[in-house]
Amino acid sequence: MSLLDALLLDAPRIDVWVAKRTDAVADAPGIPATRGIVLKSAEKAIIDNNIIDVERVHPIEWEQVGNMRLFNNRTSDGKLVDGYNEVTFEWRRDAAKDVEDALVLALI
Repeated sequence: MSLLDALLLDAPRIDVWVAKRTDAVADAPGIPATRGIVLKSAEKAIIDNNIIDVERVHPIEWEQVGNMRLFNNRTSDGKLVDGYNEVTFEWRRDAAKDVEDALVLALI
C-alpha cells in the first residue's frame, strides 16, 4: 500500500492535523486508490483542505478520536466529503457545508 493510498496513524493518543493531501494515486495503473484518510487514535484531530478521490463508502474514517473536526475536504470535482466514525457508526458533516449553507441563506 502506498503512502498516498492511505494515511494510517496508529500511535498513542496525540493531536493530529491532516491538511492539504491529495489521495487519488493508485498503487498500480488502472487500480483505484481505496483507503483515503484513516485515523486510528488521537485526542484531537483536524482534517482539512484535502482532495480525496477514492472509491470507498467512507473516504474519511476514524476510531478512538476524542474531538474530530472536518473542514473543506473535497473530491477533485468539488463535492464536499463527510467523515465516518467507525465506533459509533455516525457520519460527521464537513463544517464547510455549514459555511456554504449560511452563505446561501444570507443571499436569499
